[in-house]
Amino acid sequence: MYAKIFAQIFDSSIAENYRHRHVFEDLLKMADKTGVVDMTMEAVARRANAPLDEVRAAIEFLLSPDAKSRSKEQDGRRIIPVDSRRDWGWIIVNYTYYRGLYDEETRRQQWRDAKAKQRAKTGKKKRRGETSLERVGTAAHGAGDDAAYNDAVTASLPPACRQNSNEK
Repeated sequence: MYAKIFAQIFDSSIAENYRHRHVFEDLLKMADKTGVVDMTMEAVARRANAPLDEVRAAIEFLLSPDAKSRSKEQDGRRIIPVDSRRDWGWIIVNYTYYRGLYDEETRRQQWRDAKAKQRAKTGKKKRRGETSLERVGTAAHGAGDDAAYNDAVTASLPPACRQNSNEK
């Protein structure tokens, strides 16, 4: 499994102790797709190659309310027990929320892919740095059609400026 870890974690209250943050990031990586880490502290320590006492301290911290947390869900706790009758197995509180967020680069790539697919369907090619309005104006100007060129330029102006240009 993998986990999205956003850079804002370095600005959160969990970053005040790098060991706690490190264990939390390891729990994110060990979680299933719903944010459940169903293993003992010993198993987490072995898998993360971290000292058991550090894992135990971090888990105690992560189970505690945090008034400085951005999220007020579960009083700012990062994890909650899967089952209150045992001392192992946790649910990462905001796991599904953060997993669902797209980072900016992913969003841009999806847009580029969708646009390329759309262009492939219509057969249109992208002209870098030129809007469709500019293409109309350039084509009209090149054809010697000054009226169409002027209309294209006027249409590109903000509405307040269009009135002034029509009055002249």
